[in-house]
Amino acid sequence: MNIQVEIENKRQELIQKIAGINSIDLLDKIETFLSQKQNSVSTEECQSIEKGIADADSGKLNAHSEAQKLYAKWI
Repeated sequence: MNIQVEIENKRQELIQKIAGINSIDLLDKIETFLSQKQNSVSTEECQSIEKGIADADSGKLNAHSEAQKLYAKWI
């Protein structure tokens, strides 16, 4: 199954579950959790992003075709 289809299916399942919640406390907890997750980036992620920007600024770039070869096992 296409990952986008899986994501959409999971999103719809969660929307239905949330729509059925009758507890304000639980809804508040879900809201807090989602706010924290959307606004947080780990230290490792920040370091990786900063390294990528520095590499790009210094011209250390790979062609798209080269990146595909390097990361083929994860794509």
